[in-house]
Amino acid sequence: QQISLYLCYCFSASLPPLLTVAATTALNLIDRSPELIKELNEKCDQLHRLLHKSETVGKYFRISGCRLSPVKHLFPLELKPETEPELQEIVDLCLQGGVALTVPSFHPEDVNCRTPSIRLTVNSKLEPQDLSKCLSLLEKCINAVLKPTSTRSL
Repeated sequence: QQISLYLCYCFSASLPPLLTVAATTALNLIDRSPELIKELNEKCDQLHRLLHKSETVGKYFRISGCRLSPVKHLFPLELKPETEPELQEIVDLCLQGGVALTVPSFHPEDVNCRTPSIRLTVNSKLEPQDLSKCLSLLEKCINAVLKPTSTRSL
């Protein structure tokens, strides 16, 4: 019963039906609107290109994620004891600016996947200007937190 205290816990007997309904719903949506996949691929590619063109992002992060993946991770080039709090501060500043990103959290016993990162996700409903706004704000927040003489505010 100790595991039930963790936020990620789902009663194991309910998980297969939950996943089945989620997968079936997603497949039905794709069948009804196949253009969503094309739109998603275009948005994923656009964000991928924007991230790779950004000098600010490239200066501090390694970009991970396939060109067409809706999930991108920004892994810090330099790991320090204060890396995770800095990443969280970047994410918090982005949220204040209206862009929701996240720093993945891990179970304390999961030692094999603990490289800190900032996770960005794309969906088919985002407009090109939304992706540009996201990158612009992300660059400002990165500079505010990681530049040596930063004041840590927007």
